[in-house]
Amino acid sequence: MYLFRIKADAADIDVPTVRSLLSFAILMLMLYRNENIFSINIAVAVIILIADLFAETLLVKFKINLLWIVGAAAILFVIATKALPFAALIMIIALVVKYSYIEPTVEITEKGVQVKKTYNNKKHSWNSFNNLVLKDNLLTLDFKNNKVLQLEVEEKENFDEKRFNEFCGTRIHE
Repeated sequence: MYLFRIKADAADIDVPTVRSLLSFAILMLMLYRNENIFSINIAVAVIILIADLFAETLLVKFKINLLWIVGAAAILFVIATKALPFAALIMIIALVVKYSYIEPTVEITEKGVQVKKTYNNKKHSWNSFNNLVLKDNLLTLDFKNNKVLQLEVEEKENFDEKRFNEFCGTRIHE
């Protein structure tokens, strides 16, 4: 009946993914030994560590794609260690995360409320809510177990908040 898209940015999934993959690459650089001078591994690890520390800035502020950052780290890893399979594995993981992303939504029907996210898909019946209100593009789900979930939704033109709130009120008090 009602479908709301939740505002989301790179900080939701991309930042933890990049930080995890870069941290794993740093660890492997420290553990991996080959015929190269080990100081090359340390230098590359420092460069990747700097990217890891500034991952949120790179992804959110500068809007650099997750695949570019991980790809650059994979190339540096190959240069330092000549271990192509590991770099390929990092890229495959990044691709899977990037293309398995599901846009977060909240679907509100006669039967209940369903919150859909990439790694979480929960259905809630109407009797589990104290209140459910939309005001100024902020959807508030107040559960009976004292949990409150507030989600910023994308703006909808010609949407009647009052009618929506009345619908939710009648469903909760049935």
